[in-house]
Amino acid sequence: MKIPDVFAERPILICGKWKKPLQGSLTLDGIIGINLGYTRKLEFSNYIPTENNKALSYLWARQKLQLLSDYSSASNDTVNKKEIIELGLKYNLLTMYTSFVAVDSIKRNEGGAMTTVVVPNPMPQGVSDKAIGNYGGGAFTAMTFNEASTTKVTGSSKIQFAYPNPFINQITLLIYLDKTDLNKEKMIEIYNSSGQKIQMINISELNHASNSYQLTAKDIGHLSQGIYLIQLRMDGIVSGTCKIVKK
Repeated sequence: MKIPDVFAERPILICGKWKKPLQGSLTLDGIIGINLGYTRKLEFSNYIPTENNKALSYLWARQKLQLLSDYSSASNDTVNKKEIIELGLKYNLLTMYTSFVAVDSIKRNEGGAMTTVVVPNPMPQGVSDKAIGNYGGGAFTAMTFNEASTTKVTGSSKIQFAYPNPFINQITLLIYLDKTDLNKEKMIEIYNSSGQKIQMINISELNHASNSYQLTAKDIGHLSQGIYLIQLRMDGIVSGTCKIVKK
């Protein structure tokens, strides 16, 4: 057994496993101070194994694994590999051949059916929603959706905010209309994440600069859980976009 080097104010720890009956003794001999002899005899019968000292077996196993791993790195020894695996499994320790595996006790896909869960991503602390452009409800670029990508977004009318977002059966849109757009035909179009237009609503009755328009269960109650894009169109031209999440 190799005894570690001695450093000031640091104890020497020697881990060993005694497999024989608890009889006999261990004698420690050394020199302390200026050539002063030191001897201490430890009788094995005075040290009875208890549950309170259970951690000692793991300390021994860690040191044994370290020693075996050092040997394995220097040579391709299959015997050492087998012993490392056995120690890792017995003492639940991470080794070069074993790893921890998390096992969930709850089965989430009963019957084999998978469930899609939409998880909104909040902005980092201290970062304004303005960082994503058409802020408030979260914005998608028009290039995300095939049909939307064919028309350039123009004008200053826009969807300023959407709440609550995520929503369940209804959501309110705060819409700003430029004065040049007040007399135009105003449409709201809803697209799914595949770019398919699934709803079109005429909101031409809005004729103020700041407007509040509520999409109710009649308009969006049929939508399944997921992410959708709302487009605001003025005479067919896209003027604003907003992302909404149905939960």
